[in-house]
Parts: sequence; C-alpha cells; structure tokens
Amino acid sequence: MKQYFLDNHPVYNDIKKEVLLNESLDGMSLIFNNSPSYMLLTDINRKIISANKSFIEATGFQMHKIFGKSANEIGFYKENEYSRIGEFISNQEKVNNEIVHCQTFDGKNLFFVLSLTTLEIHGKVTRLSSFLDITELKQQQQDLELRIEEKLQSLRYAQLVQQCIFPSRSSLGQNLINHFILQKPKDIVSGDFYWIKESNNLLYFAACDATGHGVPGAFISLIGSRLLTRCLFEYSLSRPADILNKLNAEFEADTLDHEKEIADGFDIALCVVDKEKMIMEYSGANRPICQLRNGVVNKLSVDKISINLFTSNTGQLFSNYQVKIESGDQYFLFSDGYIDQFGGSQGKKFGYKNFENLILSVQHLQMSQQKAVFDQTIEEWIDLSKDEDQTDDILVIGFSIP
Repeated sequence: MKQYFLDNHPVYNDIKKEVLLNESLDGMSLIFNNSPSYMLLTDINRKIISANKSFIEATGFQMHKIFGKSANEIGFYKENEYSRIGEFISNQEKVNNEIVHCQTFDGKNLFFVLSLTTLEIHGKVTRLSSFLDITELKQQQQDLELRIEEKLQSLRYAQLVQQCIFPSRSSLGQNLINHFILQKPKDIVSGDFYWIKESNNLLYFAACDATGHGVPGAFISLIGSRLLTRCLFEYSLSRPADILNKLNAEFEADTLDHEKEIADGFDIALCVVDKEKMIMEYSGANRPICQLRNGVVNKLSVDKISINLFTSNTGQLFSNYQVKIESGDQYFLFSDGYIDQFGGSQGKKFGYKNFENLILSVQHLQMSQQKAVFDQTIEEWIDLSKDEDQTDDILVIGFSIP
C-alpha cells in the first residue's frame, strides 16, 4: 500500500522524470561526444553550443573559437549553403540527407550528407546537426564527370568530322526539293548515314545502316561513304546493283591482309532517279523501300544480303530493280532503328505496320512537316514506356516526285 502511494505521488513522479531526463541527456552526451559522425549542437538562432570531437578533429575549428558563433560566421559553409539550409529549417524544422558543400578551417573542401533535427533540452529549443563525410566519393564523382565530359567533347568533335562526309542539306535541296532527312544518333556519332550524289542528270541517294552504333558504326559509315563515292566517280558505275556488288568486292579487296575476320558491314537501300525519263532504279541490302502512290503504301523488296566488311565475299550478287515513277509519288528509305525501337504502353517494337500507317497519316503534309511528325511520334513512343531509351541509331529519308 505504501509503495503504491509513493509510485503515484506527484512529487515522486516529478523526481522520477528528472532522473530519467538526466540519464537520457547523459546518454545523448555520450553518443554526441564519441560519435564518428561530425556533430554540431546549436541554439534557436543557429549559434554553436557544442561540437563533438570528430567535428573538431576533421575540420580544424577549435571549440573556444567557434562557441556562440554561427557556422556561417566561422566560414564553415561554402557560398550560399548556409542560407539554403536555413530555408529547410524554416519550412520543416529539419533537414534529411541533404548534400552540403563546406570547408575546413584552412579552406579545404568538404562534402557532407547533412541531417538536422530540432530538440528540446531543459525547455530550450536546440538543433542537432550530423554530418556524414562523402568528400572522397564526391571527388571520385567529379573526376568521373570530368572524364565523361572529355569523352563527350571528343565525340562531339567526331560528330562534326562525320557530318562533313554527309552531303549538305543545302546541296540536297537543289537536287531534291521536296524531301526530309530525320537522323537521330543513339550516341552522338552515328552508324546510320545517308549518301546523295548527282551525276549525268541522275540523282543517287542511299540510306545506310552500319553494324552497331556509336564510334564503331561511325567508322564503318566513313568507309562506306568513301567507297560509294569511289564506285560512282572512279569506276563510273550507274546501276544500283553494280554499285553494291562493287562495294562488296571493295570491302574484300581492302581487307585481304587481315588475319581476323570481323562480322561487320552495313545494310543499304540505294536508288537512282532519272527525273527526265521518270524512272527509278533501285537495289538493296536488307533494307526495303516504301512507295506511297494514290494513298497506298507498297513495300519495294530487295535482296536479303548485307554488305560485308572484313569477311570473305559470299559470291552472291545484288539484283537491280526498276520502277516507273509518277508525279505525287512519295518514297521512304529507312534504317531499322525506327521500326525496331521498343516503346509504347506495352514496351514492344514500333514495327513496320505502325510505320506504314504513319506514312499514310502524313501523306498530305509538306515534307518538313512530315519530318516533325516522324520525330515526335518516335519520341512519344519511347516516352510511353518509361523503362526504354533509344536502342539504335535512327535514319529516315522521305522525298516526293514533283
């Protein structure tokens, strides 16, 4: 009975609470002073009340010199970090895992993950800041970002070099007024490339898809473009099939001394337009051509043979095809990057059927407008599937017969 009375007596309870509070504060003090994390205790005005041993040893600030001052006054925070953290405190009274840029007493850069919470000790509002040192990780990140940026600068310069081999859009416009070229490299430089030349009143144009993408594909695009030009002007070849057959032979001749065979090369759709006779000859290596005539899309099929680089010639020859062209016809040459792009709500390939329907949907538009729709459509297709990125280089060439 007596014990029950004491346990519930108001005075006894107050004493008990005070003992428990002191024990709690002693425990917190022990943790504060011996924690490997850097810790600061400040008052409601963000003036420093205490700093633990880890903070002092790591930063070089001495307790007797920083007591009563703010972290900003002692120069601990870099630039606008102090005011930025102050906004967090004003809005939510705490800070959770915020990366902050600070410095030691002698000016050495430090990066921390800051967690700050508001406490009440002996009836006074205080703030406990804990700093997790990530300086080494941050330095590694900055070094990595610098190396990445250097690589990107090299790739951007390589892109400029690669673009020099492509015919300029202005020269293309002189030959083929109603046209568009949509080229979307996956990795800055592209394995997809277009080739357009004019000789003896004939217009030659091709959509080429080199093996792979990025730098390896770009190297093959340089070789392919050079050899196409050689076939036309040095060897005076005019029929598309003859040009492709010579390409295969040239690749083999240029690489006879290679001991190792590399299964690289490119697919291509090659057309020759005679605007006076209204005839188009074409040949292709695994790349079809779409013809839009009177509201109907026709797939002009080609040979299922690739232009092989660094491999022995298979002995297969490309076929030459001819079609009469009509005013109002539209033709589309493309790499497989567009139709094989994963996306949509179900993460599937775009597919040829969607590509054909897209052609039908834009047939009434000017070529420049068609390009915009083709570009927007594939971007939206990728965005619909949140898990997908562009998977390959993309090239689409469209032109109409006046």
